[in-house]
Amino acid sequence: MRNLVHRTILGAMLLVAALSLIRPAAAEPLFTGIWESGSDGYYLWGGASWADFTKKWEELGKQNLRLIRVKTYLDGGQRKYTGVWRSGADGYFLWAGVSWADFTKKWDELAKQNLRLIDIETYEEAGQRKYIGVWRAGSDAYYLWAGSWNDFNSKWAELGKQGLRLIDVETYVEGGQRKYVGVWRSGTDGYYLWAGVSWADFTKKWEELGKQNLRLIDITSYDEGGQRKYIGVWRSGSSGYYLWAGVDWEGFTAKWHELGKQNLRLIGLDVTPGSCDNACANQVVAQDPYNYGITETASHCPGLPGTCGSPGPNDSVVYHWPVDVDGGSRFVRLSAVTFNAAPFTLPFSDPAVKRRGIWLYSPGSWHHASDYSRDDESTFPVKAAAPGAVIFSGWDDWSGNTVIISHDAGGVKDAFRTIYMHLRNGASHDCTAAWS
Repeated sequence: MRNLVHRTILGAMLLVAALSLIRPAAAEPLFTGIWESGSDGYYLWGGASWADFTKKWEELGKQNLRLIRVKTYLDGGQRKYTGVWRSGADGYFLWAGVSWADFTKKWDELAKQNLRLIDIETYEEAGQRKYIGVWRAGSDAYYLWAGSWNDFNSKWAELGKQGLRLIDVETYVEGGQRKYVGVWRSGTDGYYLWAGVSWADFTKKWEELGKQNLRLIDITSYDEGGQRKYIGVWRSGSSGYYLWAGVDWEGFTAKWHELGKQNLRLIGLDVTPGSCDNACANQVVAQDPYNYGITETASHCPGLPGTCGSPGPNDSVVYHWPVDVDGGSRFVRLSAVTFNAAPFTLPFSDPAVKRRGIWLYSPGSWHHASDYSRDDESTFPVKAAAPGAVIFSGWDDWSGNTVIISHDAGGVKDAFRTIYMHLRNGASHDCTAAWS
């Protein structure tokens, strides 16, 4: 996973108000999300066909959950849909796969029924531009505008003076020209629009505006000349907020799950093409749990080394797969796979040693470790992968001769441990230990 930008301002930690389920998405897309403080029910559903998506939309509507964001993208040549829901008991509507003329006609019709557009999505299919809209109940002023950037920016400034606030923006290319479409609702609070910038510049502005009590409420991006550019919409706010960017579905849903427990709710979503295929993304959460226990000693402890006291003969330290289980859902344990310190090197110097298998033997076949050996099966010296202290050296019924080293990193004691298994310690010794 990439290094990610984040900022939190959190209150008390409470459990979520509604059950949250996830349908896994395929590997190729990368996801970016915006979170704000909230303690209401929430839901995320991703990587679904339109038929499955609308079925879920209808089901959740009956459970007083309202769709607030929808994204569509191609994944493996198939059009997929991902949506974000929040609690609500008001009126709602979803309209998709239509032309601009049909879309605006429906927009006019629904406005008269006190339904307000809150999210718009656009895509091209078979050479035709299509639109998707999400509506919720409302009786306030509203506006919809599409055009070139200069015209769009002018309209944004004009409508801001009229007590209308941009809440959603999308961009697309039509006739060789980049166009922008925006959704406005009533508002008199502070607001900001920042567009056409790199991720570095965007996050710098995000941090700057956060200190000015402006909160990002919508993000979208596009490719221009091989460079990804970002657009953000801000409005006044002083509550907690968070931004998590450019990760696969496993990483994204793990952060969504983690932040949900901290009373932060997903409110904005962007999906961009990734460079990985199914073999290199979404491969942390295995099909079956993998937890491995190794004998506990006075120095080899579940906590800091040397804090075990006098362990019993059957006590063990269990090393867990990097996955959190919540009900029927599984999430990557982000603390195990995202970190700034990276102190490790290969645990050998023999040039004849080759890598045999790392996290996966193959897609869907997990290994959870790294195998190294020589073609001639000769012994080679094993070195520590980083400076540290040996906290265990002994025989294990499965892994044979085993050494465990504790590593400090980034000012944190015992930040990492490396486990060296299947080591050789003399043929006679190993044979006797194995037989006994």
